[in-house]
Amino acid sequence: MESNLNDPENSPSRGVLALIKLINESQDESTRSQAILTLGKTGVDHPTVINVLVELINNSESAKIRSQAANSIIKIGKENQLAIAAVTELIANNESESIDWLAIEILATIGNGIPSVEAIVVESIQKLPNEESRYHAAKSLLKQSPGNPIAIAALVDIIQTSTREETLKQVVESLGKLGENNQTAIDALVELIGKSPNRAIRSQAGQSLEKIGKNNPKAINALTQLIQTNIDERIRLQGTDILSKIDNGNLTAIKVLEELIETARHKTTKLQAMNILKQLQLEDIYIQ
Repeated sequence: MESNLNDPENSPSRGVLALIKLINESQDESTRSQAILTLGKTGVDHPTVINVLVELINNSESAKIRSQAANSIIKIGKENQLAIAAVTELIANNESESIDWLAIEILATIGNGIPSVEAIVVESIQKLPNEESRYHAAKSLLKQSPGNPIAIAALVDIIQTSTREETLKQVVESLGKLGENNQTAIDALVELIGKSPNRAIRSQAGQSLEKIGKNNPKAINALTQLIQTNIDERIRLQGTDILSKIDNGNLTAIKVLEELIETARHKTTKLQAMNILKQLQLEDIYIQ
């Protein structure tokens, strides 16, 4: 994008030009940061302003300056085709993962609700070189746009494909911060509880599900089916524990706990089942 600063009709105001000069010439990071913040508050979406902010994201060595420039673009660039084009070009041409994360966050925010832009965001996340990068991009996007379906879909995709325990834990924890009744996240967590061979991952998924699945009918039904059909007593035990927390007094959970107390092969499982019943204030029935 180009703009003719010598053309009074096309040139930004003197105040905006003064801010741009300060940003370009000052050696003091705090001064530059304040000028970038002020530039975002002007609401001026002139091509020159957008170019200056994009260049800062692309070239500044300061993470603080890059972040402030991103916030200013978000403030002035909502649904702005010039800003969308500039940020899209930035994603396509730079080789820095951290800049990619930031640019994806900007693009998803200023192009939210525009199908063509959302398609670019999805493709950009998928092209990131590894699952750690995709996780950070999705997490960054959720910070700016809580509940963003593109970010959630990216997290679920990582769950379905990742074999790295640490990444899975981070993703599952992020899903637990989405707020109640996000069905995409709930479905992914229930599936993970039923299929993951890793006890720590199942435990983290359970904790997240407890946070977002309270009284959710689909979560209740899925967990009910899980504890009735799964043959792994550890998974059944964990499922009943979660089910009893998201649906207090669930009769199927109580019935399965009774069964585990009677038939579990491991003493630890029996004791844990009894402890869950204690938490349900049913211990007088089972503990003499």
